[in-house]
Amino acid sequence: MLANSLFDLRPCTVTALRSQRSSSTSGADSIEWVNPIQTRGWDDIVLAHPNCAVFHSLGWANVLCSSYGHTPFYLLNRREGQVSTLFPIMEVRSAFSGRRGVSLPFTDFCDPLLRADSEFAEVFQMAAAFARSRGWKYLESRTGLESVEFAQPSLEFFSHSIDLRLPVEALFARLSSTLRNEIRKTEREGVEVVVATDLSAINLYYGLHCLTRKKHGLPPQPFAFFRSIHDHLLSKGAGFVTLAFLPDRVEGENQMKRMAPDAEAGNPTQLCGNSVEVARGRSPIAAAIFLNFGKRAFYKFSASDESRNRLPAGKLAVWRAIQWYKTRGLETLDLGRTSIDNGGLRRYKQAWGAAERRIKNLKCDLATGKFLVQKDKVYGWYNRFFRLCPPGLSRWIGRLLYPHLD
Repeated sequence: MLANSLFDLRPCTVTALRSQRSSSTSGADSIEWVNPIQTRGWDDIVLAHPNCAVFHSLGWANVLCSSYGHTPFYLLNRREGQVSTLFPIMEVRSAFSGRRGVSLPFTDFCDPLLRADSEFAEVFQMAAAFARSRGWKYLESRTGLESVEFAQPSLEFFSHSIDLRLPVEALFARLSSTLRNEIRKTEREGVEVVVATDLSAINLYYGLHCLTRKKHGLPPQPFAFFRSIHDHLLSKGAGFVTLAFLPDRVEGENQMKRMAPDAEAGNPTQLCGNSVEVARGRSPIAAAIFLNFGKRAFYKFSASDESRNRLPAGKLAVWRAIQWYKTRGLETLDLGRTSIDNGGLRRYKQAWGAAERRIKNLKCDLATGKFLVQKDKVYGWYNRFFRLCPPGLSRWIGRLLYPHLD
């Protein structure tokens, strides 16, 4: 039964939790609050858990800390030397909105790593006690766990994931007929998709990102955030950028230099070198950023230039990423979260043959112990303002604003 207040806010110490577990389970637990950036071999520790994802990794912790100055406090339980519980939290400090703990900022969802979903109530209680000792106003968790029965969600979203363990032919067959036809048409028109990991690719993506954020009426994240994604993830093999280019044309002929392969068999071109050189003076018409860790990948950001993108090039770029991950043995591609009211985006993700689940945000007011219910803040009066805002001013506002958001 859902509750609107935390069932027990009595101080819950590491020692108390360890004694509770040792009385009912065999083996020794080692429970502590850790900073992953200061913990040797962090990624190896996390990779030992079968449900780990890029948002549990050292790279993502470094992105959030270096971009926005957040401080990590990760609840880690090791049992017989192996991670059995991980609840990652970032302390967000703001002169405007106070101090709070979020698991995790700028993350679609971050499931705690648990032995069983039922363990989450105990883990959240312990985190709440720690949060009060830090003087936080709120503790927030974004989870896709099937069972969160101890609290009422503050917000809910949809999440969609593609099972990459299927053969590539089966994956293509699971797409909606409309999506398959759009991918084939884009191929016939000779759109070239490149997979890149260099900083030049981030630069090319960011130009489209600013255009897309303006269309949606939101300020773009600061470029430093994306540069940090490159430095801590892409450059270390934990992701890539897909760039879609219109084809070169043979001078004097209405004919393309090259034709893309069939969707069932084709693969993106792997970039070796500088993206600017590969672009040959062209600007991409669509781009996306994918992140990966262990056996899971995430479709994190996408953008396009709709004034030039008469073809659904972004869809071909996603299909090429699916093919890319298939050849590297990944098992799941998550398509990110979708607002409950955004029926168009939900249908688009379902068209990829993706399985759907609910993401439940929990937000506890630590002064009262009550779980808050909120409104999705993606939509509001500010959308119109940022649609009309000059690009330079919008980027400047984004640099000032995002360190205070989560």
